[in-house]
Amino acid sequence: MTKSGPQTSWLAGLALGAPGAFLLLEFPTAGLAIVVADRFVDSIFEDMKHHGAKFSPRALDELKSVARYAVWIIGAVVLLFIILALVLSGDRLVIFAVGFVTLMIALAFFAFSPIQNALAGFTLMRTDPFDVGQRIKIGDELVGDVLGMTLSLTTVRTLRNEIVQVPNTRLLQTSVVNFSRSKPYAIFVEVPMGFEVAHDRVKALLLQAAAETDGIVKERPAEVFGKEIEGASILYQLFAYTDQPERMKEIKSALVFRVQELFAAANIRPVGPA
Repeated sequence: MTKSGPQTSWLAGLALGAPGAFLLLEFPTAGLAIVVADRFVDSIFEDMKHHGAKFSPRALDELKSVARYAVWIIGAVVLLFIILALVLSGDRLVIFAVGFVTLMIALAFFAFSPIQNALAGFTLMRTDPFDVGQRIKIGDELVGDVLGMTLSLTTVRTLRNEIVQVPNTRLLQTSVVNFSRSKPYAIFVEVPMGFEVAHDRVKALLLQAAAETDGIVKERPAEVFGKEIEGASILYQLFAYTDQPERMKEIKSALVFRVQELFAAANIRPVGPA
C-alpha cells in the first residue's frame, strides 16, 4: 500500500493534465522565448552595423526597432491568448480570435503604405543599387546625389541643389541609373550639320573638342556617329566619357563650349532640322 502526500497529489494533478497548471507553465516559457528572440534580433543588427552594411547605422537602427517591436507584439499576442485560455471557454476563445484577426487585418490595411515602404527599404538594402554619396538618375528626369537612406525614404540632392525625399517603393518601381558605378560614363552632344560639310571634317572637329575638354578620359576614346538624316542635314552624335559623374554637368557644358569654339574657328555653322 503506497503512501500519498501533498507532493504526490500535486504531481498526480499535473499528470492528469490540469489545464490551469499547464497554461501557467506555458506563460513563463513564452516570456522567456520573447526575451531570447529580442536579444537575438538585437545581436543580428549590431553585427550588420559593424560589418559594412550598405545602409547607414540610423537605417539599421530603424529596422532593428521594427523587428524588435514585431517580436514583442507577437509575444504579447501569444501571452494574451494563454491568459484568455484560462478564463474563457473554447467557443468564446474562438470568437475572440476571429475578432482579433479581423482587427489586425484592418490595421494592416491602414498601415499598408508605411509597411510597403519599409519592405522596399529592406529590399534596397539587400540589392544594393547605390550608396550614400553616389550620383544617380531616378526615372527619366531626377538626377542627384544620394544624401541618406532610411527604411521608408531616400534623400537626394538634385543638380539644382534641391532636397528631394523619394519613397523607397518608387525606387523599386522605376529604373535607377548609378552614374558613380558606371565609370566611365558617356556624355553625348548632338550637332546637326548641312550636307555640304564633309562628315570626316565634322568627325575630326568633334573628336578634337572631346580631347581638349577637361574631365574627358583618355583611356576610352570618344566616338562620333551619324544618328539620322533630318531634311537637308545630318544629326551627328558625339559620345565622350568621364570618370567624374559628380561633375558631368560642368564637363558637358565645357564640351559644348569647345565644340562651339572649334566650329566657329573652322567657319562651319551647325544647322537645325529642316
